[in-house]
Amino acid sequence: MLNDPLYFCDLCYIDKIDEDDNTIRNYFTCYTNQQYANHIKSKKHIKLKAKVEASEEVVKCKKCTKSFTERGYEEHEKRNKKMWEMKPEMKCNNFTTGKHRFKSFDALKNYQLRPKQKRTPVGKFSPITNSIRPPNKNNKNNIINEEEKYETCNKCNGAFNDTNYIDPEFIKKFNTFLCDCPDTPPPIDNKVIELKVEIKKGIELTIEELDMTEKPTFEEYCTTCGNPINYDISNNMIEKWEIETCACESDED
Repeated sequence: MLNDPLYFCDLCYIDKIDEDDNTIRNYFTCYTNQQYANHIKSKKHIKLKAKVEASEEVVKCKKCTKSFTERGYEEHEKRNKKMWEMKPEMKCNNFTTGKHRFKSFDALKNYQLRPKQKRTPVGKFSPITNSIRPPNKNNKNNIINEEEKYETCNKCNGAFNDTNYIDPEFIKKFNTFLCDCPDTPPPIDNKVIELKVEIKKGIELTIEELDMTEKPTFEEYCTTCGNPINYDISNNMIEKWEIETCACESDED
């Protein structure tokens, strides 16, 4: 998608023929300042500018004092006339607020007369994004420690207001808001519960007790009886798989 032109040259043009064999004159326009800077430094522009200024049929703009051909001035006047009448102090072809540049004076005027948009408060529905506005992610106060995590509503993403989080300092610190949805219990995440149970179980039980589905393997075998030498496999595992291990006396016994 092409951007609207923001810079204009009312000297240089290209003539094109339309479907009805009419000549259409397109004056140079561009979107970036760099493109415009390259254009006015081009040999074609410098040569045409000198030719127009030396012509007896030159038309000078009373506002910017630049010289144009008669047809070029018509293009120049058409684009700037409204601005001359309403903002005579502005420079020709410079439809800008200082921070923003526009394709026309009408576009600039519409921007300045636009109603001020109020930012949707956190936790409220935004007609622009068509969703509830969440807390700002980049706010440094939004970074919390593992011990300071709080439960949020799955509808509005706000902190539950039936806790001790109603302290204004909490709202400010975590850049959040209080849920004002109808009273409903937070959803139970079964996966999280199962994970916690599994972790707890893992702490209480040994590796062998947790997984008895695979037959244990051994690194050393007795050269006398040929049975595996067991160092750290539990008796439960040995009995489950009915493994006969080495019972020979060692040289140290």
